[in-house]
Amino acid sequence: MSYGKIHPLVFGAFNDVNQGFEDLIKALADYGAAQLWRPMLARNTNEARGALFWKLRRTIGMAMHRANADL
Repeated sequence: MSYGKIHPLVFGAFNDVNQGFEDLIKALADYGAAQLWRPMLARNTNEARGALFWKLRRTIGMAMHRANADL
């Protein structure tokens, strides 16, 4: 069984992230913008992509912050 290329997701003590996280967030924002720009009432996909990118970074950042606090 093959899973394809593995992308490591790494974050540090100060919520800094590696390129894998940046690529994942960008891919999620791109996909979400293409699917959701009309329901989001955005004028175009670029506007939706920006809003989704911000929301994803904020959500993932808070999860990382909580994980660090648990340590």
